[in-house]
Amino acid sequence: METTSSSTEPTAPVTTDTRISGTNTEQNGQSQAAEIQSCSRSNRPVSAYEEDINPTQYRENRLKYLASLKTEGHNPYSHKFRVSMLIAQYIDRYRGLSDGEHLEDVSVSLAGSRLWLVQDTLSCYFYLLL
Repeated sequence: METTSSSTEPTAPVTTDTRISGTNTEQNGQSQAAEIQSCSRSNRPVSAYEEDINPTQYRENRLKYLASLKTEGHNPYSHKFRVSMLIAQYIDRYRGLSDGEHLEDVSVSLAGSRLWLVQDTLSCYFYLLL
């Protein structure tokens, strides 16, 4: 911080910003942007979804994925969700399970309208269904 003084004017603080000082303001701005970009990308791994791929390659990858779903017997564009039981039936059937107990050989599909969602931790969600 620099201060300037004049005999007729009171002392006023003058700040000098080195990022914009001089004639190369455009170059300084570009170097700052490059520095920010390099810091944000270098500290974290790049996932497969963030890789820069061209649209043709993306389309081919997507078509391969959809074909693999079809060969496994799944319809990637199904229009109907099959419900195996109602929520009331689910509560009645599995009420006797103790906390933390789960059945690995049972597959259940429920449907309902989500009224409320609370996230307790990163991997624990509570839903209130209607």
